[in-house]
Amino acid sequence: MLPIRNGSSFSLLQQRLRGLIVCNFATKIRFLSEKAKSFSIFLQITEVLQMEIGAQKKR
Repeated sequence: MLPIRNGSSFSLLQQRLRGLIVCNFATKIRFLSEKAKSFSIFLQITEVLQMEIGAQKKR
């Protein structure tokens, strides 16, 4: 990747990036909500596993 020395091409790059960010914002939110769902499921699973381990230790 070459360093961009030209100011105008840099601002053009910024504009393109801003457009991409705006476009990807909705998908990112959707992606994050999916991650949050899977994370909460993961937390539930670990909770159940911890309870199971606790029950095993008590026996």
